[in-house]
Amino acid sequence: MHRLSRFVTLLFALLLTSNSFAENRNLEQELGDIESQINSQPSKFFYRLNQLKEDLPQFDIYSQQYFWTLYCDTAVRMELYQDVIDLVNNQLSQATTELTNDNKIELLICRAESKQALGKTQQSLLDYNMALEQAINSKHQELEISVLVKLGQMHGSLSNFAKGQKYLLRAFKLAQSLENDELLNNVNSSLGGFYAYKKEYAKSIPYYHKTKDYHLAKGHLQQASISVYNLGVIANKLQDYKRAVAYFNEAKSLSEKVGDIPGIAYAELKMVPALLAEQRFKEAEEGLNVAYNFFFQQKNSTKLAEVQKFRAQIDIHEGQYQLAIDLLHKVLPIYQKSQFLDEQSAVLLMISEAYLLNDDPDNSLRFYKQYHQIENELASRQSEEITQRMAAEFQFELKENENSQLKKLLDAEQQKVKAQKATQNLQIGLIVAGILLIVFVVYHLYKQYSYGKKMRALAMRDDLTQIANRRAIMASLKKSVSWSLRYQDSLSIAIFDIDNFKNFNDSYGHDVGDQVLAAFAQEMANAIRSTDDIGRLGGEEFMLIMPNTTVEQAKILMSRIMPAIRALTIKVKGKDYHVTASAGVTEFDIKNETLMDLYGRADTALYLAKESGRDQYKVS
Repeated sequence: MHRLSRFVTLLFALLLTSNSFAENRNLEQELGDIESQINSQPSKFFYRLNQLKEDLPQFDIYSQQYFWTLYCDTAVRMELYQDVIDLVNNQLSQATTELTNDNKIELLICRAESKQALGKTQQSLLDYNMALEQAINSKHQELEISVLVKLGQMHGSLSNFAKGQKYLLRAFKLAQSLENDELLNNVNSSLGGFYAYKKEYAKSIPYYHKTKDYHLAKGHLQQASISVYNLGVIANKLQDYKRAVAYFNEAKSLSEKVGDIPGIAYAELKMVPALLAEQRFKEAEEGLNVAYNFFFQQKNSTKLAEVQKFRAQIDIHEGQYQLAIDLLHKVLPIYQKSQFLDEQSAVLLMISEAYLLNDDPDNSLRFYKQYHQIENELASRQSEEITQRMAAEFQFELKENENSQLKKLLDAEQQKVKAQKATQNLQIGLIVAGILLIVFVVYHLYKQYSYGKKMRALAMRDDLTQIANRRAIMASLKKSVSWSLRYQDSLSIAIFDIDNFKNFNDSYGHDVGDQVLAAFAQEMANAIRSTDDIGRLGGEEFMLIMPNTTVEQAKILMSRIMPAIRALTIKVKGKDYHVTASAGVTEFDIKNETLMDLYGRADTALYLAKESGRDQYKVS
């Protein structure tokens, strides 16, 4: 009887264990199904995860860990960032002894991503570093690579490129050593994006080629199309328009094979600038029609505005200035509503130029003023963002690099002051804290001032030629015109255009073209007076501002500048090539002219100089 009782008890326990095992298998299978489909309908599967949460305590710890990792990842996709932070805090505080190291790392990554999305930069970096430390300690190299990539991307977004590159290259070497093609492909993709964000476009190209080759070898045509699309974007940035068109057509072809309609539309839209640069207007129109139909169905007003902006550009080229103006007036409110200042600035400048071409200088000037206001706001915002990022990085560095020697000295000092009276202890503590606070505040303010000053200078200087950029030289012209009007002083300007620059660029490449631009700018800077101002308007166009100078005096200066330009030579493949330029010179009519009138007359004179055979200047 006793043996029979023991047998029944054992059989019942086995039945319970078998049932529990089956339930755990069922949960893991359902979680696996959810994980494979979560990208298609995140809200639907997040609802199912919330249903499963009620029955979670009856499952084993490994199934629970799988559930919570998937739940956090899905909540991040749903942008429920604060919920994720609260959930991870709860999991780490209440279940620390039951969580595996892998699960802790994945939860820390989720929390770091959520804090990053909420702008809590310093806290996010600390979480990523905790996750990295645990991954290294547990020798989980796959997770270590994931965290290194996250840290590299985040430091890149903070413009801390040296540290970002260090993390990403460390991830690259580790992935290579593991011979894990999938992990290595993820790192290659991140490095491509990192260098593109850093504007080192040439460095990003080989990494995007590697991701393309990987996906093609695996038969992942949609992912391969994304890599090729990124190569097209890079080619556009490098002004290699023929190659950009080829890349976007390849991306479109891959998207067509898998029926990826959005991929086709985006490739068509991004191809348009390259087609316009290549004067292939009919193909650009066809691509815009495809993109318009897709984005119209998607009710994507921002992308529709981008389509219309390109159509306006084509209208301007065809001389349909009023059509372009009407289109751009429809586009502008969309960008104003979405707070896209870069796009607002571009559209305002296009409207100003279209009005000028349509013989409406008053409206042209009105919209140019709005453009100038937005540009100033952009420069100010950029400076503030860079300062904030650097401040956050600086604070993190202070925490990350604590001085151990200083800590020892402070500990020793604390032991000494314990023997003194309470009042003396308080006074010394206040003095030390005050000094440290003053030093920190002064240092912090100095860093902010230095970074702000540096960023403001960079924002007004052309990177290639190291002279004033378009924004700076136009601001200088506006200031000079105001001064001339106020004090009735003479003012002359000259607009220069390097002769046959496009042919030179196409024949010898962009690197040689860049040498020409830089050498021309340096020659101009050496030839002008200390009171004059020179800046690059864009492309091969430059403007010289000559305050307190009549047109006759300007002619004297031009008689010195033009021979200096003709004497300029560029050595290409062992041969010397001479550089020439055409210029238009004019004097400001104080009583009857606006800034745009002055600029327009100089531009007209430049046109006459080029029509008359180039390598000369004309006066208007």
